[in-house]
Amino acid sequence: MQELGHRVWVLTLSPEPQDSLKAIFLDQGMEVLSLNVGRLKSLFVGRARLRKLVADKGVEVVHTQGIRADGLVSGLDPAISRVATLRNYPFEDYPPLYGKLKGWLMAWFHLRALADVGRVAVVSGSIARSLETNGKLQVEIVHNSVDSQLFCAPSSEERLQSRVNLALHPDAFVVVIVGDLIRRKRVPELLLALGRLKARLDVLVVGGGPELDSCKAAVGISSNVRFLGKCEDVRPALWASDVFISNSASEGMPNAVMEAIATGLPCILSDISAHCELVTVANASLPEVSFFSLDKPKQGSVDQLKEGFKAVNDYWLRTGQRRSCDAFSVDAMAEKYCSLYRQGKRS
Repeated sequence: MQELGHRVWVLTLSPEPQDSLKAIFLDQGMEVLSLNVGRLKSLFVGRARLRKLVADKGVEVVHTQGIRADGLVSGLDPAISRVATLRNYPFEDYPPLYGKLKGWLMAWFHLRALADVGRVAVVSGSIARSLETNGKLQVEIVHNSVDSQLFCAPSSEERLQSRVNLALHPDAFVVVIVGDLIRRKRVPELLLALGRLKARLDVLVVGGGPELDSCKAAVGISSNVRFLGKCEDVRPALWASDVFISNSASEGMPNAVMEAIATGLPCILSDISAHCELVTVANASLPEVSFFSLDKPKQGSVDQLKEGFKAVNDYWLRTGQRRSCDAFSVDAMAEKYCSLYRQGKRS
């Protein structure tokens, strides 16, 4: 947007935490502002502060993401173009995170706020279908993207150095799991299934969350599974690995999988609609991608995983090296959002 001559502000609702991405936006020459309101305070003064800031800056387009931001922007003057991005289906995501009653109420409030926003972009067809069927919302599908300059195949030296830094043997077969350790990701079940394979695998788990103890219990005393916690830069773990695995029960359009694919890493994925859609929308040839289901009887799940690992091994025998995959274009995503902005200004 800045390259097209538009002025861009990044607005946060609350003061920035230590792990903020603020510095990245500042480096791009953007001004980062904050309403400086917590969750409770935003209920009373959030909308007034937002309206004043929008008026003072002469803002023509407001683009939001998240339940709090979408709730605040729904009270703005309809003459201002408003676009919201939704990366999950709230009735699937909120109840497991916040409890059934609180999660259901949050999901209901979020969909009600989105109905007032005007233009809603979702990151996958599965979310669009859920919203159109259950939320009666008309939405646009704008798939996520990956910065292919950051997420690319490693050189031989980068791959080896990543293994050295992670204390991995150069010849080890390394599995990487990336994401928040929450119920929806079903990581404990995945670790149990990997243990049943009786294969010599080194497993890296990148991420943290409330299911960390359950994951450790699933591993037991095994020394070949390492929990790296949340990492500011996940690329070394991807570069050091031979395969990426996800056992998510639901997703929007999973960035972790897209980033793995961009680095040329084969994937074994749960057979949910978002994972299948990700493969079909890719605009370039992908590394090996296989699907499995842990919902099958125990032996059936293990057999599917074995087939996935065989496909990955065959892929490495065929190709012999990692190749970058620019399948998820930043430019395509940006153009779709610009189109939504222009539509809002015309209406």
